[in-house]
Amino acid sequence: MRLLERRSSEYRAVWCLEWYDRQTERLAGEEELLDLVDDDIRRVLGKPTSDDLDGMFELNASLSERLMGVVEVKTTFDFDRHDYFLGKVSKASL
Repeated sequence: MRLLERRSSEYRAVWCLEWYDRQTERLAGEEELLDLVDDDIRRVLGKPTSDDLDGMFELNASLSERLMGVVEVKTTFDFDRHDYFLGKVSKASL
C-alpha cells in the first residue's frame, strides 16, 4: 500500500488547455499552463470561490482573451477550426 501512496504523490494537478478539431472532434492539441492557479481560473470564468472547478470549461473568444490576461498562452486561438477547453489534469511530477 505504501508503494501506491508513494506513486500517487508523483503526480500533480496542472491546468491544461485542450483544443479539438471541429470537423473530426479529435484532439488537435494541448498546452500545459504551468503558472495558472485556481484563483486565476475563477477570475477568467467568473466563478465564485466556493466553486471547486471540477470538469472541463469551454472557452470562447472573450474567455480566451481573459485567460491570456493572466497567463502566457503559446497557442494561437482559431475558433473557426477548433473548440477549446480548459481543465485541471493529473500530470507526472518531474
